Amino acid sequence: MACVREMPKCNIDRSFSAFRAMLSAFKSNGATAIMTFLAWTLTSFLCHECAKIFLTGFPRLFEPTYSDLGPVLHVMPSVIVTSIQCLTCVFCVSISGAVTSTPVAIFVVGHVLATLATNSSMTYIEAASTLAIKLTEPVTMAVAHHIVFETSVTIEIIVSIPLIIFGSLLFSVKTTFQTSDTAGIVLAFLSNLILTARNVAIKKHQVNTAPVQLRSRNCISALLCVQMAILLLVYILENEFVIPVKCSFILGALFVSGLCHVAYSYISTIIVLKVICETRI
Repeated sequence: MACVREMPKCNIDRSFSAFRAMLSAFKSNGATAIMTFLAWTLTSFLCHECAKIFLTGFPRLFEPTYSDLGPVLHVMPSVIVTSIQCLTCVFCVSISGAVTSTPVAIFVVGHVLATLATNSSMTYIEAASTLAIKLTEPVTMAVAHHIVFETSVTIEIIVSIPLIIFGSLLFSVKTTFQTSDTAGIVLAFLSNLILTARNVAIKKHQVNTAPVQLRSRNCISALLCVQMAILLLVYILENEFVIPVKCSFILGALFVSGLCHVAYSYISTIIVLKVICETRI
């Protein structure tokens, strides 16, 4: 009889233990998700803002000397930012050996083109406007999945698509609208389309692992040391009036943009690839 009376209590204790374990796991996963989202938001914001600082400051430093370059000088900053961001990717991440050459080529080409379109967009509109448009990428991805893989689209997505796009356009357009704003908005949406095409192409090749992985700490630390040494040298030359003032600040913004670009792109790639690979056709 004593054993029979003890059984409900044992079951209750086990139930509470299981509940506590589930709650602990939920808290752990929830904390990870929140930290991941905060890290992505912060690095994405810093990447675009620092890139905008360079895109705005570079022409002001060298325009008096190279004013005869005209349109070339207008394109040069976005090309420089894209080059530094992509080179930083090369030094901080490596291509996974488990992925075949075709998905890797699609990933790299799509990443470079989308980055160039994003940076070119910020030469015409503010960084916050470009970022607002790029946040519509999940909507573009949902539409592309529906068209290519014939997946179902919920009524919530159908209703939210025009609202999100209209909201991003409303946020991007200034009170005094200029023709150049149109080019910036188009380029920002083009970046989304390129990334969407890249992700769809990767899924069509049935890639179930991330095509990139972080390099060793020693490699990343070496890159940081080289950047700090370059900034120190530029700062010394700046104080000696060999180069224009604020060169170190603009160069520092460029380096920070490159590092944050790697961080938020890596987070985006891992999350997006996980989602699209878990989607069943």
